[in-house]
Amino acid sequence: PEVIAEKRLDKRVRGLIVQEVAPGSLAEQVGVQADDILVQLSGQQLSDAKSFQQAMQVAQQRGSARLVVRRGRTDLIATVMLPKN
Repeated sequence: PEVIAEKRLDKRVRGLIVQEVAPGSLAEQVGVQADDILVQLSGQQLSDAKSFQQAMQVAQQRGSARLVVRRGRTDLIATVMLPKN
């Protein structure tokens, strides 16, 4: 809650707040930025690290994922290509 107030994020949006993005990472390649909120991955609502890991496992089996990101008041959608496991 403190982070949401400090960064003036929409508290009605549920998801994972991105603290930082590593240079050269997949997140950077698809345009994710610090303070974005990861809302959904492969149709699964993200609420914590476990939900993100579960969604990533499904996405890696498929080889791609649809990522919904909230930036400010806008939802952004990206298709992410992943190496299959």
